[in-house]
Amino acid sequence: MRYLIALCVTVVIKSIDVECDSLHSSYEDYVALIQKTQASAELTEQWDDDINSVPQDPLGLFADDGLDLLSIECGGSHRSAVKPTSVHTLKAGDIDIVAGLGDSLSAALGAKADGVFGLLYEWRGNSWSIGGDNNLASGTSTLPNILKMFNPNVKGYSTGVHFFSSGDALNVAVSGAIVQDMPKQANNLVAKLKADTSINFDEDWKMITLFIGGNNLCAYCKDVNAHSAATYKQNIQDALDILKLNVPRAYVNLVEIFDISPIAGLGTNFVCSLVHSVVCSCGHGDNADTVGISSLSKDYQKAVQELVESGRYDGTDDFTVVNQPFFRDTVPPARFDGTPDLSYFAPDCFHFSEKGHNSAGKGLWNNIVSPIGKKRTTWGLTDALQCPGTYLPTKNN
Repeated sequence: MRYLIALCVTVVIKSIDVECDSLHSSYEDYVALIQKTQASAELTEQWDDDINSVPQDPLGLFADDGLDLLSIECGGSHRSAVKPTSVHTLKAGDIDIVAGLGDSLSAALGAKADGVFGLLYEWRGNSWSIGGDNNLASGTSTLPNILKMFNPNVKGYSTGVHFFSSGDALNVAVSGAIVQDMPKQANNLVAKLKADTSINFDEDWKMITLFIGGNNLCAYCKDVNAHSAATYKQNIQDALDILKLNVPRAYVNLVEIFDISPIAGLGTNFVCSLVHSVVCSCGHGDNADTVGISSLSKDYQKAVQELVESGRYDGTDDFTVVNQPFFRDTVPPARFDGTPDLSYFAPDCFHFSEKGHNSAGKGLWNNIVSPIGKKRTTWGLTDALQCPGTYLPTKNN
């Protein structure tokens, strides 16, 4: 049976190569693969068998992996009596609006899928950076849910589950997006902010999170110029320039991309190998260049650091960009025996699961409230949620 299925897998991959080779790492290729797998009873059965065969911490050694450390009781006032006019005196409870730009990781593609049939759905309400489903007490430690502890009326977060979505609320992330799409997403966000009559565009304080780059890294070997660090930096700069020019009272989290090569290396069983051969072929298979991907990811990180440190976004009191580096040195979590803990990933072994999103949300929050120069460069799975200081850290406070 496995031999026959292996032959079928080869046919699937070859057919995709022929049809869409020029966009091999795109969302369209991913969708084509999932749809082809769904159409094959044998492939779907093998997929489910492989998922069920992977033990998730069978001895319970990771029961205390940080996801239960979600209570946060912080003394003092964390919302200003009078709305601040400077981003450098901004408190956590002063954030009125949240928004997010990015790709499938911000859209939460496959986050709560339990098999192949859920992998084309986006659980945007569970997105680590911009989802607002449930609440912190229920274990959903997304950035908006943490902010709700300081301002229950914060809005803009995405909710629910979507199929082939181009966004929800102020989550303008699009699955399959690359860095070249960020200026367009920035303009889309500006239009949404201005069109929303429930938002006081000039007075409300906005927290915007931008995270992008995984799809560029996975496709870099197909066009090194299109996915170069210089291209990456320029497009992020263009997006940030649009936000600075058009969005008053904004605190922007610019999150560094992680080294995607270890995740591309998770493709060892049937499920992961099939997906990674399509969605991240530059990092998977006989011709993989994991060294090149790892090196380019570091260049992307440096580009983000250079943009923030340049002072380009420090000229006004109502706008700032802060580098949040908690993904910089993050690697896939390991189980007790040293093998990857796939409970942090969706059934495609590539996107975050709900557990992964919760961990990333907690890591982002702890980065936000940590002083400049003292931020963690890993997501800190066993860290408790930290209380904010007097003001949200910027370079000028």
